Amino acid sequence: MAEFATRIMYHVERFLPPECPKCRARFRQEGKDYARLLGDIIDGKKSIRETTGYYIIVCAHCENRTACWPLETYQIGDKKKAEAFVKDKGFVNLVQVEARGGMTRDSHAICGQVPDLRVESIKCEKENDEPLITEG
Repeated sequence: MAEFATRIMYHVERFLPPECPKCRARFRQEGKDYARLLGDIIDGKKSIRETTGYYIIVCAHCENRTACWPLETYQIGDKKKAEAFVKDKGFVNLVQVEARGGMTRDSHAICGQVPDLRVESIKCEKENDEPLITEG
């Protein structure tokens, strides 16, 4: 069997929403602040069932289920740089990983765009409310 180079690296991610919509607790670390729903334990390893562009997380504080859209991830060999991403740039879930072969290089992945969110209607409190935007 061929030997591949191995390297200790650090994985961080950014996703929406950054906090639980119900209790407003921040999602900082998987296993402490939230858990992925639909995970299975197979041969002692956690595997995730794929969904199209999102996954479901459960808040550890209030057990609210929330759709989570991944935005981007970094896998970095420098721990201080990974910690800076968490501290300064809003990334979460700093995890130490062992990379092998071609994955031993620093990498950045942009996962996708947030789905099209729009307001269908706005209910006014009064019947003759002024418009929010006026001309001239």
